[in-house]
Amino acid sequence: MTEKRAVHAGRAFSVQAEHPDPAVPATLAVQSHVAFYGATPAWPTAMIEPCESELARWSELWRYGQAAVWARTQREQSVASLVRLEQRCSHRRPSAWAIAELGRLRDELGLVN
Repeated sequence: MTEKRAVHAGRAFSVQAEHPDPAVPATLAVQSHVAFYGATPAWPTAMIEPCESELARWSELWRYGQAAVWARTQREQSVASLVRLEQRCSHRRPSAWAIAELGRLRDELGLVN
């Protein structure tokens, strides 16, 4: 499946995570252990525009089973913060604060093993 991306009003979002049944609206969030069936939400407007690698990670995270809960509880800002912090930690030597905050965000979003 090819990944498609659209830009609306200066915001990019991915539409790859549509439900396989066209009768199910894309806005319907179905909690599943396999995937989140719904369009990947737009990057939060309160944050600086994401780079390509951040958009790729954003789309990847929204394919997780926990994404249905994130959508229902409006955790887009937390997911975007996690993406941004992961990028920062991977490109620089992370501080103790950054490592602790990364762990806290992962725990908050249910991504800790």
